[in-house]
Amino acid sequence: MTEPQPSSEPPELSPHRLATLSDGIFAIAMTLLVLAIEVPSSAIVGSADIPHLLLQLWPKLLSYVVSFVVLGVFWEGHHGQFHFIHRADQILIWLNMIFLMLISAVPFSATLLARHGLQRTVVVFYGAHLVAVGLVQLAMWTYATRAGRLVRADLAPDAIRRETWHMLTAAAVYIGAMLLSLVSTVLSIALFASAPLLYIVPSLARRRAGRATADDG
Repeated sequence: MTEPQPSSEPPELSPHRLATLSDGIFAIAMTLLVLAIEVPSSAIVGSADIPHLLLQLWPKLLSYVVSFVVLGVFWEGHHGQFHFIHRADQILIWLNMIFLMLISAVPFSATLLARHGLQRTVVVFYGAHLVAVGLVQLAMWTYATRAGRLVRADLAPDAIRRETWHMLTAAAVYIGAMLLSLVSTVLSIALFASAPLLYIVPSLARRRAGRATADDG
């Protein structure tokens, strides 16, 4: 009886470990955002000064909220992708690593925005960072879904196009915010803050429509 020859092909990789690693990186990055907010010391100032000092923290609080929500949207998109991705290969792994490298650097960009958010160069840097994150996420999705390479066989083409459209639209909004900084950095930051609505509002609308359909049935 002939013994089977050892295979030279790389083993098929599970996407679950990628998803677990990604969840951990997101959790750390989202937690680190708060470190940019320095707590006023009551030992140095009187209690009457605390409200004024808290008011002065608004740029850092705004950067924290915007960046936290943006990371939440990226996490939701990543989670949704890996719901359909059932296989992984070396290319997907390293695309995901580049994605996580950019995600883990968001606290740095957020701190820069919190401290120097009225400077155009900082706003452009922050926007370029988010665009880079979105484009790498789009590259992962495009690679995994091309000809059904790594995704479930029952994944509808409409779902692929919808996710692709969301990522392209978000990148376009971030680029628009960068260009808007030529006019006003405050308006630019406001546009960054509104970008997550591109995901949140349609998601809520689809969920409500699904519940209405279920009730009618």
